[in-house]
Amino acid sequence: MTKLAVFISDLHLGRGDELDDFPPENENSLSEFLTHLSAQHLDHEVDLVVLGDFLDIWGVATESDQTAKNSEDIALDLIENDQAQRTGEAVKAHALTFARMRDFILSYPEHHRIIFVVGNHDHSLVSKKVQEAVRGAITEGNAQIDSCIEFRLFYDAPDLRTYAEHGNQYEENNVYKQFAVFGNECPGHYFVRLVWNRLEPMEPNLDVWWESFRAIWKNKLWHLLEPAYRFFRQYRVDPRPFERIDVPGVPFFAARGVAFAPTTGKPLPAFPDILFSNFADPYRIFSTDRETENQLRALYHDPENWEFREWVDQILKEKFGAEVPPIPASPALGVQEYGLFHDENVSAVEGMFSRPGEHPDTPLLKGSGLSDEVYDFVVFGHTHEEKVVRLHQQNAKYFNTGTWSAFRDAKGRNISRLCYVKITRDEGGTVDAVQQFWPLSQKRDLPVAPRALSFDVFVKKAIGETNVNLLKFFSNHYKPGLIGLVGTCDMIGIAIREAQRLVTKDGSSSLWSHAFILGDMRFDRRGPQQAVTRTPYLFESDLRVQVTQPQIRNGAQENWVGKWCKDIVENAAIIDFQLSPEQTQLVLATALQLVDEQETALYPVKELIGTWIAIITRRKWLPNPFDDPRAMYCSSFVRHCYRESGSDFLDASVSVSNTTPEDISRAGLAAGALVMYKP
Repeated sequence: MTKLAVFISDLHLGRGDELDDFPPENENSLSEFLTHLSAQHLDHEVDLVVLGDFLDIWGVATESDQTAKNSEDIALDLIENDQAQRTGEAVKAHALTFARMRDFILSYPEHHRIIFVVGNHDHSLVSKKVQEAVRGAITEGNAQIDSCIEFRLFYDAPDLRTYAEHGNQYEENNVYKQFAVFGNECPGHYFVRLVWNRLEPMEPNLDVWWESFRAIWKNKLWHLLEPAYRFFRQYRVDPRPFERIDVPGVPFFAARGVAFAPTTGKPLPAFPDILFSNFADPYRIFSTDRETENQLRALYHDPENWEFREWVDQILKEKFGAEVPPIPASPALGVQEYGLFHDENVSAVEGMFSRPGEHPDTPLLKGSGLSDEVYDFVVFGHTHEEKVVRLHQQNAKYFNTGTWSAFRDAKGRNISRLCYVKITRDEGGTVDAVQQFWPLSQKRDLPVAPRALSFDVFVKKAIGETNVNLLKFFSNHYKPGLIGLVGTCDMIGIAIREAQRLVTKDGSSSLWSHAFILGDMRFDRRGPQQAVTRTPYLFESDLRVQVTQPQIRNGAQENWVGKWCKDIVENAAIIDFQLSPEQTQLVLATALQLVDEQETALYPVKELIGTWIAIITRRKWLPNPFDDPRAMYCSSFVRHCYRESGSDFLDASVSVSNTTPEDISRAGLAAGALVMYKP
């Protein structure tokens, strides 16, 4: 009978939220692939080998973990019940995948097996309890196919002349000292849990671009700079005794009062290791990697990147004090370079081969070395880079399976390359190996768990007038409780902006006509063919005027942020006054209460006139003469919500009922908290 081993890896199934890197098109592709595999090999012995990181248990993070104010608020102890529960969340979000795996086994249960090899992101699969969560999702209680599902640390098949591991043990940041032991984690685990799981929800495509920090520089995601630096510092000084990722020659911040064994690893992609350390080197400002150093120097001296420049200056002032060294505009010379993903696997595979009785140079999980008389093929995953390398000295081939998780370009388009390796032994005993690719599915109608989509990917016809770049701006800077400002060029917007001339510094028309508060990210149906998306919603007080009625859609309300992402919007900004979680909750609770009491929280036309009179008479500190306790216009609504939380951003010189959008913008500028939208 013909026997095959089909290898796929690095699917990274998550819980269906922003951290999940296995979107519908990738899941549908896997479904089609497994259906094809079942139909093509009804009379063959087939091992479907999922070569590590089937699940991204690291990335199944609770909401409290994702929004933790301090790294120490995130529990690090691994508990089997908790890991099984996180696995269950991934199972629930990807029921289609487990159903197709079940179909694959049932198509020929005597000879079809699924073998899960443990990776680093799903290392908890060494636990029997976690294994049972996966097994049960596939079998659904059918005990007859229990034995068709196996969990292994490696795949060893001399009859197929093949040996396979996930490959993480040959990459410094993800080495396990005791790979077979539950609860023993590698340095990369702690970086993901304490830093990346908190950063990625702010920009869901950050991880699937697979460039990590490089994506920040390339796409100018300046809103991520402050939290990235803050999260990394917290991770470095966290007093708990876990292994950190270190860079050779760079003394990072030391953990407070705890002696721990540092791990010497390789830099993260385009990581500003020097800038993020307490290491003061006037010749190398940003990074030990010359390419990154030169890229960030160029960004710093580009006048358009003023946000980046201000952020860097602030960090350098902390490090150097009053004598901040100038940042050279010329390229750096003689800076040591580190490869981003230099494939350590090639040299690792070469070291796995040894003569009988000799120890191999590479400590492979199998223990004993590989004989070139028995093994022709070695397969790894982990790097997310598919590869075929002929090892001439060993007379063997090294394959890498790449990844089945999402891979996106800078515009958010899914450009995943779904790679698999197929090794076949025919009935005559001849073994052959080939690397192939499966096309990305075009199906969108299969039931899948909702997850976030990049705003660059679509513009729904029904909202064809939406300014996608502006929508992305609000999405990229999204945080509950932030203030949004817009200035429109329609008749009402121009009138409001002109009325604020006496408030602006130079007497010109104000940039702003409306203010609102960002609320929650909500699931809606704004994607192609009403696909499920997740986008920001806002709280505001607004007035819709129609010819036939004096006031329609009147007062406090909750709306989609896309309402203010139209072509009539000339200016936009967000203001982050750095509220505490408690203050944010009070702001949103007050806004929601006003929306709930809509009949008594109206939009006051008369109060606008009162504010205009207060501006003209320069008596804005006095209560609005037409103040209606049941009514608030947009900017007074925003200020009222903030004031109720104990975080009023204006003093008594401006009455709440006379607050204008211009007042809010000037408060944001004074606090250094305003970020302008730049088309």
